[in-house]
Amino acid sequence: MKPQVVVRREPGSTFVDILRRRALEQPSRRVFTLLEDGETETRHLDFAGLDQRARAIAATLQRSATAGERALLLYPFGLDYAAAFFGALYAGVVAVPVYPPDPSRLHRTLPRLRAIVQDAQATLVLTTHAIRELVDGLTSHAPELAALRWVATDALEPDSERTWRPPEVTASTPAFIQYTSGSTAVPKGVRLTHGNLLHNSTIIQRAFGSTEDSVGVSWLPMYHDMGLIGCVLQPVYAGFPIVLLPPESFLQKPVRWLRAISRYRGTLSGGPNFAFDLCARKVTPEQRVGLDLSSWSYAFNAAEPVRADTLERFTRTFAPTGLRSDALRPLYGLAEATLMVTGGFQGTRRTVRTVDGAALESWWVVELPEGTPGSRRLVGLGRPWLDEQVLIVDPVTRTRCSSDRVGEIWVSGPSVAQGYWNRTEESEHTFGAMRADTGDGRWLRTGDLGFLQEGELFFAGRIKDLIIIRGRNHYPQDLERTVEESHPALRPGCGAAFSVDSGQEERLVVVQEVHRDHEGDSPEDITHAARQSVAAAHGIHLDTLVLVRHGTMPKTSSGKIQRSACKQDYLAGSLEILHTARLAPPRAESTDASPSAFLREQLARLIGIAPEALDPRLTLAELGLDSMRQLELQQLLEDRYRLTLRGEELLSHPLGQLLEELGTRKPRAESGPFSIAWDVARDAPALWRHLREAEPWVAEELERMKRDIPVPPTNGTFDTEGFFRPQGHFRSFYRRGPGESVLAIKGAEVRCEDQSGFFHLLQQRLFERFAKHSVTNTLEYFLIQERKVPGAVTLPEALTEAQRAAELQGRFLEEFHEPGGLPLPLLVVRWSEEVVARFRSRLLPLLSGFTLTIAQNELRDGLACYVYWFPKAPFPRVSHFAGTLAQESQRTGSGGFSNTRLVYATLKHNLDPEAVVDSWVRLTARMLLLGYFPSDIQHFKNGQCIEPQNVLLNGTFADLDSVIPMRQLGSDREFYASFLAMLNLLAHTVRVFLTAESNGTTTLPSPFPQQFQRPDFLEMLSVIHIWERLKVHLREQRQGLRGTLDPRLEELVSSRLSFPVLFEKVLFSLYYAGPTLPESAVHLLSVADVYNDVGGAGERKPARQVEYSAKLSVDAAALATLPRAFLEQLRLTPREFIRDCLHGEASLVSVYETFLGRIGLIVLPLEDAGLYVDKQRTVDAVVRGLEEAARLGADTVSLTGLVPSATDYGRALVEATAGRSGLPRLTTGHATTAACFVMMVEQVLRAGGRRLEDEHVALLGAGSIGTAILRLLLRTLPHPRSLRLCDVPARREYLLQLTEELVTELRFQGKVEVTCISGNTAPDEVYEASVLLSATSAANLLDVDKLRPGTLVVDDSAPHCFDPRRAIRRFQERRDVLFTEAGAIRSHRPVGEIREITFATGWDHKIRAALKLLHPLDDTLMGCVFSSILSSRFEDAPCLVGTPAPRDLDLHYRKLRELRFEAARLYIEDYVLDEDLVAMFRARFGSGSR
Repeated sequence: MKPQVVVRREPGSTFVDILRRRALEQPSRRVFTLLEDGETETRHLDFAGLDQRARAIAATLQRSATAGERALLLYPFGLDYAAAFFGALYAGVVAVPVYPPDPSRLHRTLPRLRAIVQDAQATLVLTTHAIRELVDGLTSHAPELAALRWVATDALEPDSERTWRPPEVTASTPAFIQYTSGSTAVPKGVRLTHGNLLHNSTIIQRAFGSTEDSVGVSWLPMYHDMGLIGCVLQPVYAGFPIVLLPPESFLQKPVRWLRAISRYRGTLSGGPNFAFDLCARKVTPEQRVGLDLSSWSYAFNAAEPVRADTLERFTRTFAPTGLRSDALRPLYGLAEATLMVTGGFQGTRRTVRTVDGAALESWWVVELPEGTPGSRRLVGLGRPWLDEQVLIVDPVTRTRCSSDRVGEIWVSGPSVAQGYWNRTEESEHTFGAMRADTGDGRWLRTGDLGFLQEGELFFAGRIKDLIIIRGRNHYPQDLERTVEESHPALRPGCGAAFSVDSGQEERLVVVQEVHRDHEGDSPEDITHAARQSVAAAHGIHLDTLVLVRHGTMPKTSSGKIQRSACKQDYLAGSLEILHTARLAPPRAESTDASPSAFLREQLARLIGIAPEALDPRLTLAELGLDSMRQLELQQLLEDRYRLTLRGEELLSHPLGQLLEELGTRKPRAESGPFSIAWDVARDAPALWRHLREAEPWVAEELERMKRDIPVPPTNGTFDTEGFFRPQGHFRSFYRRGPGESVLAIKGAEVRCEDQSGFFHLLQQRLFERFAKHSVTNTLEYFLIQERKVPGAVTLPEALTEAQRAAELQGRFLEEFHEPGGLPLPLLVVRWSEEVVARFRSRLLPLLSGFTLTIAQNELRDGLACYVYWFPKAPFPRVSHFAGTLAQESQRTGSGGFSNTRLVYATLKHNLDPEAVVDSWVRLTARMLLLGYFPSDIQHFKNGQCIEPQNVLLNGTFADLDSVIPMRQLGSDREFYASFLAMLNLLAHTVRVFLTAESNGTTTLPSPFPQQFQRPDFLEMLSVIHIWERLKVHLREQRQGLRGTLDPRLEELVSSRLSFPVLFEKVLFSLYYAGPTLPESAVHLLSVADVYNDVGGAGERKPARQVEYSAKLSVDAAALATLPRAFLEQLRLTPREFIRDCLHGEASLVSVYETFLGRIGLIVLPLEDAGLYVDKQRTVDAVVRGLEEAARLGADTVSLTGLVPSATDYGRALVEATAGRSGLPRLTTGHATTAACFVMMVEQVLRAGGRRLEDEHVALLGAGSIGTAILRLLLRTLPHPRSLRLCDVPARREYLLQLTEELVTELRFQGKVEVTCISGNTAPDEVYEASVLLSATSAANLLDVDKLRPGTLVVDDSAPHCFDPRRAIRRFQERRDVLFTEAGAIRSHRPVGEIREITFATGWDHKIRAALKLLHPLDDTLMGCVFSSILSSRFEDAPCLVGTPAPRDLDLHYRKLRELRFEAARLYIEDYVLDEDLVAMFRARFGSGSR
């Protein structure tokens, strides 16, 4: 027998070093064997083969990617995945393992993939051709996937590995980002380094005892951390072979896993608990015959809670096959610690402890004899290895727990990851925990609960999955197990327990799969059994049981139940439901104030049944009142009727007797005293004098309130005795004054005498806001998220708001001689201890331990009532307006608009929308000038002054909670981040107002009301517009300002730089990702480098900073004539469009937002067909276009194909503009157009599976564009076998000169022929070419039907050399010719049309549709349009007039590549070629098929 060999890791080595060493020392040793169907060997890889594949992939990546870029690994299960992962490591690229979207479950799988792409900021995808084709068909659902660079690693060039260069990686270099499994909307990526991987691999090797003689068997998905690290990296690390079978093959037939272990004598294998349970249930006695599991020495069980009965049943079932009783090894680990944290040695006994279940729910560990009713059996998960440390900590106090207490599991050691990708705050919270008792750290907070006994870890549940009902913690896995065991029809391991908000409390819901052969069982019997079991075992009500079909529960890639996804599906109504059983909902509270009615209603609410179902003969205990609800009822009876009963008395009272006793009692009333804590007359006398003179009635009301604070009625919305509470307002109520002003009173709810009314107020206050997001119940969620006491205002909160508001309003009074359109504080009163004590007695019994601590801390400093004055009634608010529209939409079934939305607001409130928006911007400008931001990024989108819920349609703001003085923002980062947050939030509010965006509808209704048919309406929706409008107000309002501006604001206000230059990196993440704040901001005025995410530092050249006119609009411009297709789509004649839309002038029709800046598209009053009729008319039109571009602030203008005869027209333009100052620079754009054309030739060759060196090429049109294309093509790509140059007879001499140039200067070796085209059709010899390139303006030269099968056709742009409709039809029907235009390029960042200038009523929608011809896809732009901004920004992409020189062609081509542009997807006009059809062409006519 060979001696065991254990790899000893050399200090500082990486997985690159390890695999390279194994490839050199053990090249032919097999490492991976694939059983594609779970049974048959299909592929193998030895260490040399794995190394060769990894180097080939890495070399390909190194040619186009820089170290540190993120690359998605998008593969099916198999060896390609393993090779790609090592290829990424070899290239220094950060791998991001993901799994391909499932076409049958796109609604669940595609959003996760999209979220990972966006979160990881991935730029590359490593995949196979098959997956690429699948995903290409989904780009309409996920456009960001199309923007990535795709590398099909199963089709690399031969000998690619020879150019590989070893990467500069160390132990601290990021290796990959592991996205945690689950169903959250934005998955979190764990950043793992080579050092993390090596350290954890050492732990796994030591725990498993793996050697080179070990044999692994795995079906675990490779995109899961256990499958990748444990079953791909570990075999390479320890040097043993592993057999791989796809997960679906195991799930379809579990015995395949065991047969592979038996056949290959596997020693190491494992999976989640469900896998062992599945085998124990599904593998039949007949299938067990012939199995030999005696070699299986380490069967690891991890990734989900390990069940003792599963281990015992599996061991018992397979003991006859030779399975050793000590082989099954439970482990504990998580992605944040790379993989493994704790585990047992081989051969050690498993530990199972029996503990008290009820005590465990209170986080105590009380051991009981096995079999004791109410007990739980917990499996030991082993000990930490090497220098890893595990600690049990109280998550609230952050102190160490004793061995008899449950706490959060904290981990420390070299395997702990660096943090989450791009999540600084979450990383600090999760990975930087510090012990409060010792101060040591940094610790990883796992979010798991457990305890340590004798050094071994026991898992008790997840903090985030805890179900907290009436203050008690319930572990979902316990509830799920109770339900699944309650009836034989329920599938084990296929249930999800979670809580939902009922509007009053958290209620338990269990979704459970039913066995396929039990779907006919009585659902009532199943429900009764489940509810009885849950009540008996856990003492809570099972509110809702949802029975679903076999196999429909959402699970992770590793087979774990996705509780969050299941809950989302339940709330969305998308489960495949067989039966739903709910408790009868309680009725609304009775208006009858009698004690008996009150008790019936409250008891029905607490128990969850209808009032008429209450039997007066039963005691409260028999009715099902549990201890927590009993406490609440006791408090209700004591507060309302002074009836004090001990718990035992209350539960033993028959309901009828209790009703009789209450019949003689009346509700008690109480008035609590208070003291004045802040008074405007005393603490802000200047404000008080102004207000008393302007609003005399306020003084009288204020004196009255100093004597007594009115108590709000408890029936929600009311309007009585001058006090009112409008719909949707639950924290404040109001007192009317003369005119439009009102007094607001906040914090008076604590004095409600009616306990049920108080609960009703809380329900309305909280349910509206938190119902969809509650994790415990609405009260607890409010406390956790806001750290505020629901239904009350704390004294520090009220004082802080009053003092800050008074400070700000005082500054308004000083500078503008009037208060701002903001609330003005009048009074803060401190409630007495008696009032506070009664409030405590109502609130605290509803809370659990954690939230109870928060509430007690918040109540420590006392409660207050805050009185303030509004210059105008604070309603309607924008959010209420949008909500009304949503209700109207539902009522009318209009999908969001009907004839409401802005129409509704303007007619009902008599508003001018522009005036409303302007008033918000003006008020914001004034606050900025006074030195205050109306938004605080520390609680962004939560109580912001300028978010929709706080901005009023009358032009004022309703909340000053978030005002923050600029003087408190010491760093530039904080200042600019706050500034950007403010801009984006204000723009979001404008969009909500104008389009009701918060309801999910952002499309303007058509036809739109006449009063809003304005050229700049859509412009009002953008962040850019808000900035420009805000700057106007800032410049106007600063005149005469006595105070000094913050110098950073001064710099912004006085800047003349364009908005995209100012905000180059930051704006786009805000504009395209919605109202999300980036983690950091750049110094806005120092942005001069657009290379900050591409290229090497040595290659960078700074962009020029462009000065703007004061009326700035664009950075560059492109001039276009009226293409025939454009006019055909509009169904207008040229004369009609020029007269009715352009009014005879050069007009801006659209603005494109690119990452280099804004490009204005200016249409000239000239049809393209008339370009060559009258040279002077054309030149005059271009000059007018240049003048318009200058007015808009453009620095450079491109002619976008206007001047095919570049020499003649170019010279004429130069002469016409000579001596004219103030005009933009001019470029014909030919160099950029040629570069785009060549990139598209590369693209169409790839799509067709062809190589240029095998092709016969014909060029139609050898003018300035055609010549430029040909020169660049032959300087950049391999030369074709032959060339045919085609043009009109008059250019024959030029074609012969060009032929000589190709041979002598470009060293073309193939055959070159010249063909003259006479008439309107191409001669027959043109059709002999296999690749046709067209750069001619002559239309329909080619007969589509005469093209040979397999031909590739690339046309410059309209007018086309072929009939587009016939070309599309031939491609769709016969799939034997590929056609494409070559004008568009694709950006790695979005290209947005943020502004469209309208012309005349009725034409708008047609023009917008026609403009898509110039901007066909969201990430593409015509190269001739883009050439303007390219030459504007870069000196090494110069402006050119005339035929470009070879050097200029090279510069433009390299610049586009350097900026990571690619050719667009194959397209003809507005048709994008279907990838499935392209694949069919490639299969027939690709190089391997010909």
